[in-house]
Amino acid sequence: MRKILLAIFLFSLMVAPNIGLAYSSNVCTTQGRSTCTRDDVGPFMQDISKACGNLGDCTLVDIMMVFNNVGNYILSIIGGIVLLMYVIGGFYMMSSAGSAERVKTGKKYITISTVGLLIVMFAWTGIYALESAIKHGTVYGTGGTGETYTSLCTNLTVGWECGSGVLETCTEDLVCESACRQNHPDSVSDLEERSIRYHDCVNTGGTSTLLIDSSGGDVVSGYNRDSCATDQCPGDENWLCCEITLYY
Repeated sequence: MRKILLAIFLFSLMVAPNIGLAYSSNVCTTQGRSTCTRDDVGPFMQDISKACGNLGDCTLVDIMMVFNNVGNYILSIIGGIVLLMYVIGGFYMMSSAGSAERVKTGKKYITISTVGLLIVMFAWTGIYALESAIKHGTVYGTGGTGETYTSLCTNLTVGWECGSGVLETCTEDLVCESACRQNHPDSVSDLEERSIRYHDCVNTGGTSTLLIDSSGGDVVSGYNRDSCATDQCPGDENWLCCEITLYY
């Protein structure tokens, strides 16, 4: 029930306005990974990004990964049912003792099981193709800086440029991440302050980005300009890697 409620909560965050992302569930805590594990979020949401699992900052890849996981779960149940029907059909035929009716029933179970098995095989092929598209993608050659580039990440493309082709590379978790997130993979939660701190790329030249008020006035969510670093984010010189604080 807790995992189901978590799934509903994260889905609501995906469709809510950005102001709704000011809360961190802090469920994905495994160190050294940029994705959530099965122990963190359960079988349906494993391998989604930490940004999605903790902050609701989900991408299309995260959503497709959930569909893929649910599909695999359903196929495993159907596969078990097909196997059970094969066993039942075989039992009817082996215990028929010459009864034509029991032989007919056994053949019926086996026929239905075979059709079900074919359906499972074709469905599994589709799920496998979806998972390959999410996790692996297609290698395209070279990126904008002349280094090896890939559209998505595989075990063979760890360290390759991806995404924009600038300051974004494939991690060992097969996720395309900016240098900023790779250098600061974890978030820090303060229950007393009711805040969550993490690093991400910020357009410091934008007009809608809030700054942290450190003058003793009202506390607002935003980024700390003093913490910002260059050469870690794709984009122009306004995109900096900064510490972001969200209050909830």
